[in-house]
Amino acid sequence: MPFIVAVTDSVFPSLEPEHRVLDPLGVEVRAGQCRSEDEVIALTKDANAILNCYAKMTARVIGELKRCKVIARYGIGVDNVDLVAATRAKIVVTNVPDYCVDEVSDHALALFLALARRIVAADQATKLLVVRKLGLHDSVPVIPGVLDLTHVRNTGAAFGLLNAADFPGKPVVIAAIALVALFGVGLYAVQLPTSHRTTRAGLALVLGGAAGNLIDRMRQGFVVDFVDAYWNGWHFWAFNVADAAITVGVAIIVLDLLRPSESPLPEAPDEGRAA
Repeated sequence: MPFIVAVTDSVFPSLEPEHRVLDPLGVEVRAGQCRSEDEVIALTKDANAILNCYAKMTARVIGELKRCKVIARYGIGVDNVDLVAATRAKIVVTNVPDYCVDEVSDHALALFLALARRIVAADQATKLLVVRKLGLHDSVPVIPGVLDLTHVRNTGAAFGLLNAADFPGKPVVIAAIALVALFGVGLYAVQLPTSHRTTRAGLALVLGGAAGNLIDRMRQGFVVDFVDAYWNGWHFWAFNVADAAITVGVAIIVLDLLRPSESPLPEAPDEGRAA
């Protein structure tokens, strides 16, 4: 029986590169566009090697492989391959570590910036609405005894920090600190691996919130706050959409950092593959 390479599925225009390499070696290339376990099994059960794109290489499929020594993914991830079953069957699973890295990075960055932009837009829109509808220090009850909308100005940092402090050049200093922080968040986000999707989402919220407040500080020297939460006469610091985005973003980042790492794959059993 010839050496057989089975291609479970492909998104490429042709398999000419595979044939150009394998045909001179006398390798038989079998190609399909498998969508089910049965189709994968029918195509690969006597293959020596498998090239795989998106078709599911489940434990059942791997259990039916009689001669396979390697499953090679057309891509970085191996989520569609049951690694535990492959390890037990002593089948090597490979990937392409640099496949579409630039394209995926560009797409991830675009999504990151799109989320940050939406936060900025929502923040600026709500502030404009408050300024137009409420006079300075005016309030509108939302949940009586719990939540009001109150138009206030914050010359300090988020949640009114340093609002009561007064020193020469305060608006410039606060804006400069915010600008440096914004630059730092953006730089960290760009360098973060694309696999850290949750952390990237949190950073996008932080970036959007920081940018929203920075626009206020640079344009008018203060930030418009309007969410007034309180209970029994005790008031939380007034905040806005930007502050909320920053808080939620930081919480997401912290929770993601505290998340347990994935368990390592078990070693292949000594007894080898079952017949």
